[in-house]
Order: sequence, then C-alpha cells, then structure tokens
Amino acid sequence: MVTGQGKDKDDRVERLVEKADAIIDRLIQKELFRDAAALQDDLSRLHLDDSLAVLQANTRYYQAFSNKDLERMSALWLRGVSVQCVHPGLAPLTGYNDIMAMFRVMFQSQDKVFRSTTVRPANVSVTVRASSAHVLCTEEVLGPVGA
Repeated sequence: MVTGQGKDKDDRVERLVEKADAIIDRLIQKELFRDAAALQDDLSRLHLDDSLAVLQANTRYYQAFSNKDLERMSALWLRGVSVQCVHPGLAPLTGYNDIMAMFRVMFQSQDKVFRSTTVRPANVSVTVRASSAHVLCTEEVLGPVGA
C-alpha cells in the first residue's frame, strides 16, 4: 500500500523515468545511438542498484527472523501506520507498533523447536517500480534435526 508522501515520490520518480525514456527516444531519432545507449545503461544500473538493495534488506529480514533478533527486525520496518505484515492463516497486521509487538511475542517464545528453527527465502523475485518494491519468495522452514 502506497499512501501520502510515498505515492507522491513514486509519481515523481515515474515522471522522471518517463522523461528519460523520451530523451532516449529523441536521441535515437537523431541517430545519437551512443548517447541513447549510455542513458539507457545509467537507468539500468539504477534499477539494478535498487533491486540489489531490496534483496539485501530481504536477506537481513530472514537473518533477523532466524536469529529471533527483535532489534535487527525493527530496524528493517518503516515506522509508520501503513506498513503491513501478512502471515499465512492469520489476518494482516497493520502499523509498525502492532507488527513489532507480534514479533516480540514470537521471539520471546520459549518453545525449543521454534527457537532453533531457521527460515530462508527461495525462488526469490524482486519488482522495483519508482520508490516501491515487493519481493515474492517461498519460505523454507528448517527445524532442528529429530524435531
């Protein structure tokens, strides 16, 4: 969900990308192919940098989850009322405070199986559009041997 300032930023970034695409088209029409290619390469690098940053955040999320590290987990979430967390079979949680309260309860669990369970992402795909991104993945849940 994108609201307020986030939506405005997305719109501004989208307009800038559209302008860059129009400039590339004009450069091609003028047969300035090297300039067009250079600008396209710059745009591609920016997209790759954004995708890499999202993948790194996703990795830190699963490390924090597997280590039951509330401090690291809380550093990853936007401190806002519009953020959401969805767990299979549960209603979505909305808002930073409610999400952190849920993780606090989970991470304080004394259940030995849960404490030694790790979760890692597989089949990860990232989509970045303007200043928003989403990650789709399969979570591999690995419990202790013999559990």
